[in-house]
Amino acid sequence: SSPASDPATDPARRMFGFHQYAQQAPQYPQGFVQANPFGAAAQYAPPSGGYAVAQAPQAASGQGVANTGRDDWLKGTEKAIRKDFDPITKAWKRTAVVLRLEKTPFATGSMRHAIRMEDLSLGEEEGKGFVAKMSINKIENKKIYYDDVEMQMEAKMWAERFNDKFGKKVVDFIVAYVAELVERQNQPLIGVEKMVKGNYVKYNNNWDWSDDRRNTPQAFSHFTWEASNHKLLVCDLQGVGDLWTDPQIHSCDGKGYGKGNMGMKGIHAFLQNHRCNSICTALKLPVVGKTPKPDTSGTRLQVAKFKPEQTLAQCKAQYMLGLQDAALPKKVRKGKRDALVDGTEPDRVQVLVVGATGLKGDAKEGAPDVMVVLMCGEQATETRVVYGSAEPLWNERIQMVLPQDGRVDTMVAVVFNTQQTNDDDEPSPLGVARIPFASLQDQDGYDDRVWPLGEYSPMSREGTATGGYLHLKVHRFHHDLGASIPRPNRPAPP
Repeated sequence: SSPASDPATDPARRMFGFHQYAQQAPQYPQGFVQANPFGAAAQYAPPSGGYAVAQAPQAASGQGVANTGRDDWLKGTEKAIRKDFDPITKAWKRTAVVLRLEKTPFATGSMRHAIRMEDLSLGEEEGKGFVAKMSINKIENKKIYYDDVEMQMEAKMWAERFNDKFGKKVVDFIVAYVAELVERQNQPLIGVEKMVKGNYVKYNNNWDWSDDRRNTPQAFSHFTWEASNHKLLVCDLQGVGDLWTDPQIHSCDGKGYGKGNMGMKGIHAFLQNHRCNSICTALKLPVVGKTPKPDTSGTRLQVAKFKPEQTLAQCKAQYMLGLQDAALPKKVRKGKRDALVDGTEPDRVQVLVVGATGLKGDAKEGAPDVMVVLMCGEQATETRVVYGSAEPLWNERIQMVLPQDGRVDTMVAVVFNTQQTNDDDEPSPLGVARIPFASLQDQDGYDDRVWPLGEYSPMSREGTATGGYLHLKVHRFHHDLGASIPRPNRPAPP
């Protein structure tokens, strides 16, 4: 494991909620061939005549530019393929990058060399301060590199969900990726992440040891077990403060996540020796293991004051654009499913909130922390918060029942920045989209389009976007509504 810089200054930190990566790297020119990330390196053929490098203005001596006027910034660099893992789609994304690795390691562990590295694709300053981890064993199975990055990025996803509970960033994992050094013999792989300065500490391992002096790491591991519906547990936490790296994930079936996955044996070992603390209590996690710590001991956190359902009621009254709330028909229980009093099933709308683009954050606080609120009649529901992204990705499915009397013919979607709140702890709106049901193009089963976000005010109308765009997939399920609305003939989008 290697120490790295604060993620607030790490340009690679700003992701969607996990799959849009912020590096600004050039793409390979023609000749770059698709390759399996676990197989041989992609073929690379430079364009005929080589590369033309733009003439840079001559700088004063000592600024990295030779006195002759020749820019030597690329001296000692090599081309590589950067491979980032998306924990949501479970897919790998490739980018062409230019790296500069020092010739000798600055540290060596039992399995890996640690080498200082620059990623020039991120810029002259932003690209500094990386560490490359290269295996001492030159014939090590390359899949180990991919397993390590997959675990770290999936753990980062669980950190985002943990943070959602408190409405702020509490913990984080360093962004890690695999790089394939395509210009070297046998195209070796390296694991890459930012270096962090500070006191490097281990908080628990992948078995039964935990440093109970710290509440946050132990509560986070406990949280992942409950939040995953007892499918996995993230442990072996270590790093600087609450910025962590090199975690281990145990899965209930013991599959995946490398050789350190101890399955249910590892999960039971952790839970039996865990001491619940004040953060576990705040999250309402069930008590497991040893006698809990007093709630006055160690770090205490409060769940977010902002309660979406309260804000929904307020914004619905102000911004439903004159729509009258329709009372839902009374339901009676019929077997295992809800039915209306006349015995028919209720009409409903299913929305896949995909993502948003072009959102604007505060100049001082940076990219916004974003959530979407959907309102339909008396119903209102919200997505999770995606932190620090102007292009958040949710891929969350929401379903609401439609009143049978037809008085509600429009759904309203409001995008909020929870990073900014007013005096009543209400989040700041970034924009609103009105989705009239009559305009939905659902003859193929669902309507898939990007909606412009207008001003968040009672005078909002469809039209010019003032705050970006919202991508929705809307699927309606109709029952006895007549021929005026076509019935879908496909299932909702995955």
